[in-house]
Amino acid sequence: TFWCAYTLDAFLGVALGRPMVFHDDDIDAELPSCLNDNELTTEGVSPSSRGGLSIMFASIAHIKLARIISKIVRDLYSIKPISAARRAILTERIAKDLSDWRVEMARFLDADSFSSSLLVPIVQRQRNVLNLTYWHATILTYRPIVLSNFTRLLHQRRAAHREEVADVQESLQQCL
Repeated sequence: TFWCAYTLDAFLGVALGRPMVFHDDDIDAELPSCLNDNELTTEGVSPSSRGGLSIMFASIAHIKLARIISKIVRDLYSIKPISAARRAILTERIAKDLSDWRVEMARFLDADSFSSSLLVPIVQRQRNVLNLTYWHATILTYRPIVLSNFTRLLHQRRAAHREEVADVQESLQQCL
């Protein structure tokens, strides 16, 4: 519950321009266990033997993705300008984080692994939201490179360096 409230506060703080009191780096609490309510007993945890997906799975996945989005907003959308070289380094790191997250969630998120019609409605919605959030985060990651290059070309009217062209082409491809 704390993490969900914290994540919501973080997004609201960014959206409303309020400074955040806590940042992800300030929190050392572990993520919640991936258990359903019926697995919690007065004697302790009694994992179910049915082997199904826990309803908490998507919540934990969302927390992990929210941490990456927090990095995107903090590092790539800061009010302090950063150099193109620094932006490229940060973009590469964040892209790696997103890729690692996606690989970890692939069995749940990819439609090819099983029919989504087999999922209960709440899990279908969680899956859709996580996919949309992931793709939104991907666009947020690469968007600054694309926009900064367009701005530079409009103002300077000069040919871009080969590295810049390659970065922009990669960014456009990822956004698409």
